[in-house]
Amino acid sequence: MNKNPYKILGITKNDSIEEIKKIYKKIALECHPDKTLNEPEHIRDIMNSRFKEATEAYKIIIDNPNIDYTNIDDNYYYDNFNYESYNYNDWIDIFSDFINTNNDAKNYISNIAEIFRDNNIIKNKKFYKFANIPLIHKVTLNVTYKELINNTKKKIQLLLKDISEPIYITIYAFDSYPVINKLYIDDDDDVTHEIEIKIKIIRNEFFTHKFVDNKINIYYKLKYNLYDYLNGYTTRIKYINDEYIDINIPKLTSKKYEIKDKGINGGSLIIKIKFRNTNINFDYWNKLEDIEKDIFNKILFSILK
Repeated sequence: MNKNPYKILGITKNDSIEEIKKIYKKIALECHPDKTLNEPEHIRDIMNSRFKEATEAYKIIIDNPNIDYTNIDDNYYYDNFNYESYNYNDWIDIFSDFINTNNDAKNYISNIAEIFRDNNIIKNKKFYKFANIPLIHKVTLNVTYKELINNTKKKIQLLLKDISEPIYITIYAFDSYPVINKLYIDDDDDVTHEIEIKIKIIRNEFFTHKFVDNKINIYYKLKYNLYDYLNGYTTRIKYINDEYIDINIPKLTSKKYEIKDKGINGGSLIIKIKFRNTNINFDYWNKLEDIEKDIFNKILFSILK
């Protein structure tokens, strides 16, 4: 913790233990995670942070009542949170307004522990077993469009912190997209590890995508000119599964063309059309008679106005 505990709780060294308990209890009742569930996320984050700081400050002062923190500045770092010294009776006294049993107290402590875990306050894995919460790991797995469209089986080797041997997890690319959670229990100490695997699609030079309603639309950019617009356009492209497919754009298609069920999991292949600058053959143009040029200009003016 990098703040003066007196400042966090708004107390002085002259306040009694009972007064400190009352002040902390007031903050805890206002900001406890169970009290903020219906608040907007940004308000909930602020209140959870306030609760976390107040809980740390209170524990520091209670564990070290003879230390004067008055002149300790905000850059002081205190990292001696003794998770094995929790006194449930003391916590029941603090939260007596909404804790009725030891089991209730343990649940509230688990909530506090989750805040500490998510803010990387405590790293010792014994703490997670004590608080009965999983140790969180976040992993990113890169896959190609081809692996995604084929739902390719992937075997992952992970080296998790505090585990001596690597573990192996098998997932399927599309079934796991965009994220999947796996649980692993360490046989040595019964600590539960929650592994969040985020599936990231490797960037492709020609294709992009958008995930909508469990479907993935694939986007491909195509440039053509005025002639293609007026007459329709046919081309062949190498698709994300490495197979070649024919693209037939109807005439007068100006912005996009959608091919349904050609994306991933029922999504579409969407051709985004961009007009390219037309290269005019001026040698041929100069050979035209003035009346031919005039007719062409009138036709062009008529269809583009």
